[in-house]
Amino acid sequence: MYGVIALFDERTEKQIQRLWDELYDRNLSHYSKTVEDRRPHITLAAYQNLKKASFIRQMDEFFNATDRMPVMFGALGTFLQSKTVFLSPTPTKALLDWHHRYHERFKRYNDNPSSLYLPGKWILHCTIASHLTEEQFRGTFEYCAEHFQTLHAYIEEVALIELEYDGDRCVRAPILFSKRLGNVHHAS
Repeated sequence: MYGVIALFDERTEKQIQRLWDELYDRNLSHYSKTVEDRRPHITLAAYQNLKKASFIRQMDEFFNATDRMPVMFGALGTFLQSKTVFLSPTPTKALLDWHHRYHERFKRYNDNPSSLYLPGKWILHCTIASHLTEEQFRGTFEYCAEHFQTLHAYIEEVALIELEYDGDRCVRAPILFSKRLGNVHHAS
């Protein structure tokens, strides 16, 4: 399985990793430790199969003239069925349009028409913790609500990752290709 992910500026990545570490130290979440190579991100797309070389060439071309994207994390959210806690960025027109343009350009690769990363289904999020017990879920949510402030960030890089599994558990997510983005995008 493959994912296309948006990565953040260094300051933001460190802040989110610090939060992951604090939750780990309090035995609330092991999310940051369960997958080797995991970095804070927003998933843009997921695919079961790819012809990697041609996809990477097209990805490089598509993001060549793409500006880095400002994002503001001002909300804490949850996926109730999996006891997941996430930071939710404001879904600006610029961010939604960027995501839509990506999916228009790469629609031939969509091998899952019910993917939750498609336009109209996408819930923008940066996962903080997932698959928690009820006690961990409540503790994580309370800790994040109490200790996390609004975060102004930038998406500065886009990457293609390959998820590697041991049985049904993802254990690695190495970056196969990444592209640094350009100047700041100014919303109109």
